[in-house]
Amino acid sequence: MRHPAPLLALLALTIPRLAWAQSALTSGSTAQIGALARLRSNDGVRIHVLGEGWLSGHVIGHYADSLALGSGDRNRTIPAAAIDSVLVRRGHAGAGAVAGALVGLVVGFVVASGAKCPRLLDWGCGTGPPMGGLAIGAVVGVIVGGAARHWERVLPAPS
Repeated sequence: MRHPAPLLALLALTIPRLAWAQSALTSGSTAQIGALARLRSNDGVRIHVLGEGWLSGHVIGHYADSLALGSGDRNRTIPAAAIDSVLVRRGHAGAGAVAGALVGLVVGFVVASGAKCPRLLDWGCGTGPPMGGLAIGAVVGVIVGGAARHWERVLPAPS
């Protein structure tokens, strides 16, 4: 080679760009890593991986730059930079417990109002039905609310 200067100039211009592109592929953004870090173990997830499509499974763990996903008898570690979107399966057990407890409490007061109680705060007569209704309603609400599940988008972050 008689004139290596143009080749060296070309290398000097392209190497920083190649290094930047590689670092972008090996590490996800701060928001992306933060969203993945909020996932809990055993959360049911659907993950869209660039170049592979959608994967379903449960979270085994998350690391600084990757997510461990379990699916059946197979575990995978997926780089955060390859993850395009994440959906998490969520239930409504807490809201169901509150709604069920309130309905049970109202039904219990209606039942107690029809009873002829010598004292209003007698456990077996005046207080028992509302408290029983509250407890039974809360349990039924947890069961119904836990069964009503939906997919919540975690990544990209909802706007």
